[in-house]
Amino acid sequence: MAIDDHMNRETAQGLWTIPNHSSNKLERNVGEVGVVNSLACVVYLSAASFSAEALPATVVDQPSSFVSYDHHRVVRISIQSEDQLRTLSENEDPLQFDYYTHHKTIGGCVDIRIAPEHFAKFQELKLNHKVLTDNLQPLLDQERKENERYRREQRMRKRGEASAEEWFKGYHTYEENQNWLNTQVQSHPMISSLLTLGKSHQGRDITAIKIGNGPNNVAIIGLQRARDWITVPVVQYIIKQLATRNAYLEKYTFHIIPATNPDGYVYTWTTNRNWSKTRSQNGLCYGVDLSRNWDYKWGGAGASTIPCSDTYAGPSASSEVETTLIAGYLKSLQNVALLIDFYAFGQLWTYPYHYSTVLPDNNVYLDSLARKAIEAIKQPYGTQYKAGSAANIRNIVSGTLMDYGYGTNITRTAFTVYLRDHGQYGFVLPRELILPTVEETWAGVAAVLDNLT
Repeated sequence: MAIDDHMNRETAQGLWTIPNHSSNKLERNVGEVGVVNSLACVVYLSAASFSAEALPATVVDQPSSFVSYDHHRVVRISIQSEDQLRTLSENEDPLQFDYYTHHKTIGGCVDIRIAPEHFAKFQELKLNHKVLTDNLQPLLDQERKENERYRREQRMRKRGEASAEEWFKGYHTYEENQNWLNTQVQSHPMISSLLTLGKSHQGRDITAIKIGNGPNNVAIIGLQRARDWITVPVVQYIIKQLATRNAYLEKYTFHIIPATNPDGYVYTWTTNRNWSKTRSQNGLCYGVDLSRNWDYKWGGAGASTIPCSDTYAGPSASSEVETTLIAGYLKSLQNVALLIDFYAFGQLWTYPYHYSTVLPDNNVYLDSLARKAIEAIKQPYGTQYKAGSAANIRNIVSGTLMDYGYGTNITRTAFTVYLRDHGQYGFVLPRELILPTVEETWAGVAAVLDNLT
């Protein structure tokens, strides 16, 4: 029998700095463009991976069935010597560290979550650190309450009265998002259609919307990681914009999948907001990280072989039905001019490779497109992204969709985009930042489309 879902070690990544929205004060020093300055570290925050086998005993179910992180701390450690790096590495398993950022190098820093029963022992290590928050749970509660309030307000409206802008002021359930897709196709029947690629592990539809009639294909993917909620409205906004952009629709046919991981997404709404993997069973644990399950350079650096890990790459390449369905669909397309895969967070527009720091042979062209994208993103709100090859400006990860699309010659132009922010809110981007995020991201996508050759 598999361990109960809640006995998997599940992270609370990116949730330690949500301030009270009545104040803009944060618990750490954030620069003008979101670069975090703390201790001796100046880094761009990025999503973390970790190896884990069991959830700490203090992470328990609340009566509401939501996983609780009561009194779990997040600390930032400044690594200043080989001895400190060794001490950190030697204690990460015994003290069950959950890495939220993964810059484990001398002169770098890492943010980790520590369960309350391990904090005293951690302090004995004498590592240079700063507590960023001493209790994660109120921050999770705040996000849930705000989104529930928004959804109550929306339910009070008569169906169809909410404006397009209102839709992008909150997050929506899987069912609501599916209904939204149906509405878009009903509103634009001459240029769009829905395709059910197949069923997820738990039997939910994996849906693609096809828009346009152009000779070249563009594929846009969202929500490989279940907790990356912001990717869904970003992809939906792209759909909304394309419906009125005839010039694009005459040149391209767009194949857009807003929710690659529907089972995991539903689980983030019902049980654990921080779940990222699928919901398939792997021995005593659940789930595979779809973003590391693709059949190109699978199972290498940056991917875990431990089934309970948040970055578990699966028992084999394309082990997940979700990966297999989408890979089959992509391979069926001809003349794929562009592939974009969206994630939270980091504000990066990256190109291949993710598995290696080696640059692709058309890196000059890809870099030019990426820089045009980030310049366009900057225009609406001043948001600053960084462009470059993924392994060089973020981290090394094997088995990604971007590398799969590029490495198997599905396309010569592939990007992985890490959306807002730099870590101030992480995976839990407040709903008031949804609309600015989707608007600026569309500007970046449009810039790429305008400059494809």
